[in-house]
Amino acid sequence: MSEDVYTNQIPMVRYEPSSLHGEVLAPRGTVVVYLAAQGSEQLSSIRATARGRRTAEALLEGVDRADADGHLVSVTYADQVLAAGVPVPRDGRPVRLILPFTGGDVDAGELLVTTTEGPGLVDAVAVRHDPPLSAVEQAALTLLPRDQLSVNLGAALPGGIALDNEEERRRQEEE
Repeated sequence: MSEDVYTNQIPMVRYEPSSLHGEVLAPRGTVVVYLAAQGSEQLSSIRATARGRRTAEALLEGVDRADADGHLVSVTYADQVLAAGVPVPRDGRPVRLILPFTGGDVDAGELLVTTTEGPGLVDAVAVRHDPPLSAVEQAALTLLPRDQLSVNLGAALPGGIALDNEEERRRQEEE
């Protein structure tokens, strides 16, 4: 007996915070994948904020709370598993996966969320915040063949959180 697998592309939004104060949806040098049950108002707000259409205080409140009874999903990129068995709360609260990102090309069509529970249960958005790169680093990334793009995006970091917002603000102020 084979198990059905339901796959959806994760839309990617390029993000540059309008301010170093307040919440940061994605630290520099990461792609943060937000996952929530279909119809999540909080995920809609995150998506709108990433696109620069809205600002909101406490936007990430409740994100990353454990929910053992959530929809189980996996996130893949270019046939590489970046996270497996991620429980997404059924109540609409988002969870996030923070993926290290080199700043090179990313084929958004290759970033996928999969589940075996059924179609249309989970919605997602990927928020891309490019790292600061020197001209030499940018040139080196352009030399990477298209079939090697999977090296530009790494597996989810343990615990999901790369940097807290306060640490990210301090780092950006020092640059």
